[in-house]
Amino acid sequence: MFIVLLVIALTATAFGAFRFFQSFVGPSQRVSELEIENAKLQEELTKARLQTEMDAATRSELENQLSTLNAELRRLREEVGFFKRSQPARR
Repeated sequence: MFIVLLVIALTATAFGAFRFFQSFVGPSQRVSELEIENAKLQEELTKARLQTEMDAATRSELENQLSTLNAELRRLREEVGFFKRSQPARR
């Protein structure tokens, strides 16, 4: 009977020690996991910000090109109109 009580006491002590150890390791492991996840999210955020900046620069350049091409188109239309007006009418 004494041995059974001793085994039960040792098992309870071992379980208590395990839970005590787990209470210290568990949170620190979760903190490590969250730090890794945070680093990944920071990297994704940095990439997204860089992509947004590149998109804005590309858009600005395309808007400049569009403006230049529209001005060129207006100039060419004026030239065509001038040449059409300067030619004698055909019948």
